[in-house]
Amino acid sequence: MVNGYLTEEQRKHWDEQGYLVVKQVLSTEEIRTLLDAVDPVIEDYVRETDGPDAPRFGRGAFTIIRAIERTDALDVLTDHPNIFGTILALMGPYLQIMGTQIYTRHPSDDPLLSFHTDAGPSLQQIHPHPQSLPLQFKVQFFLTDVSKPDSANFMLVPGSQNEPFPEHPEPGFIPEGAIQVLAEPGDAVIFPWAQVALGRTE
Repeated sequence: MVNGYLTEEQRKHWDEQGYLVVKQVLSTEEIRTLLDAVDPVIEDYVRETDGPDAPRFGRGAFTIIRAIERTDALDVLTDHPNIFGTILALMGPYLQIMGTQIYTRHPSDDPLLSFHTDAGPSLQQIHPHPQSLPLQFKVQFFLTDVSKPDSANFMLVPGSQNEPFPEHPEPGFIPEGAIQVLAEPGDAVIFPWAQVALGRTE
């Protein structure tokens, strides 16, 4: 183990590929509890945004921001014992949560977004030394099954955290080497701000 929380294999995968899939972070009971809490939040959001101009229309998906303010059930994810040690090993002990979101994706022929980095145009041009601690990363917990391709999978480009993002990519641009991340309920994916990624909806 590295720092007691990260295996040598995980460290190597993180350094080279730029992301980690952590299996079975959440138990079946935790998944059920979270789904029971999240479903009403989604129903309320749909009612609040109902209408022809609602952001959920025509995109096959929507994102509920500041999700942790809508239900206490998500509190357990902020420092879950099955993954918090891994977070500490990757980033160190000086942590701040920048946001929480609930992603809901439905079948669609179009992707949720074009490939992008989450940091935006400025930060996507900054590439720290490969051995430095990450500036930011996301932890995405999966409550439903996306273990097969084309199931609203999250997509990313392994190793792209160390490469410049293409300038002015064409609409629908799919970078070479892009993969669909396959995850079962209870799994989590950690990826940095510089990883080229998108949310797939088909």
